[in-house]
Amino acid sequence: MIFRAIAILCGFGLLGVAGQSAACSRVGGPPTLEASITDADEIFVAHLDSAAEKTLPVEPGADLNEDDLFEMQGVEGRYTLIEVLKGAPPAKGVVDDLPFGLGNCSLGLMPGWDYVFFVKHDARRPEYRWVGMFSGSFPLGPYRRPGEEEPGLQELKQKINQQTTTPTP
Repeated sequence: MIFRAIAILCGFGLLGVAGQSAACSRVGGPPTLEASITDADEIFVAHLDSAAEKTLPVEPGADLNEDDLFEMQGVEGRYTLIEVLKGAPPAKGVVDDLPFGLGNCSLGLMPGWDYVFFVKHDARRPEYRWVGMFSGSFPLGPYRRPGEEEPGLQELKQKINQQTTTPTP
């Protein structure tokens, strides 16, 4: 009897996760690494020092599926720069994301972790530096050894080098 109850609960749990996974999607799929590099104004490796919840104002009529929603919760992460790969980010700065949750396309800002942040400046909202899932940003994790490079970071550096050394027609 108890095993049946556990199996049923696990089944409902899997259905919930499957439904949430479709919530974070983008027509045409995520951008390629090359497109993310081209689109970003800044790409850099940073250590996340802190993260705090903050209220983000939303423009009336924004496509949020609720006409009466005028603000939402976000996360502000404060970082210390480790390495610049593109652009000129500040040595200490702020990035913005959604609170971590299944299906909401957030990167999940966790203090103590290192990240590769892709930031595109938004002229309409210059106060925000979004680093969500579709920006190209990705976590490197905690406990990195100095000089240690993960395969994803190595690939990114190679692609940036290719883009900067390949002449445009």
